[in-house]
Amino acid sequence: IPTSTILHRHFKLETDPIKALLLKTDSSYEKSLLTLKGVEFNFLPTTPVSSLSGLDFDVIISQGKREQYQNLLQIAYTLHCPLISLETNLPGSPEDVQAGLNQSANAVVFSNYTSMGAWQHQSAKVIYEPLDAIPVTDTDKVYNTVSVDIDNQTLQLAQQLGQMFPIAQIPQDNNQEKGFAECGIFVNLASPNPEVMNRLKMAVRAGCIILTWGHPLFQELVVDGHNGFIFSDPNQLAEKLKLLRSKGLEELKKMGQASQSMLKTKFGRSSFEKEWLRILRNASNTLFTGV
Repeated sequence: IPTSTILHRHFKLETDPIKALLLKTDSSYEKSLLTLKGVEFNFLPTTPVSSLSGLDFDVIISQGKREQYQNLLQIAYTLHCPLISLETNLPGSPEDVQAGLNQSANAVVFSNYTSMGAWQHQSAKVIYEPLDAIPVTDTDKVYNTVSVDIDNQTLQLAQQLGQMFPIAQIPQDNNQEKGFAECGIFVNLASPNPEVMNRLKMAVRAGCIILTWGHPLFQELVVDGHNGFIFSDPNQLAEKLKLLRSKGLEELKKMGQASQSMLKTKFGRSSFEKEWLRILRNASNTLFTGV
């Protein structure tokens, strides 16, 4: 039975970096993790698990119950290394959710409360991905048009909306941040998926007023009446847009600025770093028991 991880922990100094093992995903959340100071991240090579028995790691991070958990669980048992289960995926089918319950880990972290609720982990911790502001000047924002995110099911609604309000398209290329910087009002008509969530986060980062239908994931980014509005049907959306058009420029700016203020209060990088370092330190002082 490999004991390298146990010995490594026994002789480890407090000043030594925490060593973490991951399977590479290239996700934005992973990129934020890699910025943590005092942590040495190592990506799992494409080699048999048996060849890892001589390696020393303080903690293993699984980034997805569907994709990575089973492989990294085996390594955690082999190396007696604590396992952190990080879930950034959106909840899937009821079968997927059921398959993900009651999984062994020293700590469970979710990137949002909606996923945590679906997976039903009572002892889990939510650590939001940090969001950095997109630089915006007072002259950038345009409030007399709206930008719309749609999917195949809401194309007709977007066309109807275009008959009432001028619509400006946000580029889908490298100019996307610039497009959001100029966007004053952003309307989301699409269903939640990673691309839609990324665009919604970009709207928050750029200080847009956001109108979206009331999926719980969207409500973690939009506070009704604060940095935008939640609507439940097309008529309510039209009413909210008319309300915005009746507001003065300073009122509109204040509501848009409320989006960017959430970057510090809810999606701050310092709180992300503090919470993750605490979890990593606590986990690295334990062994994986499979419970």
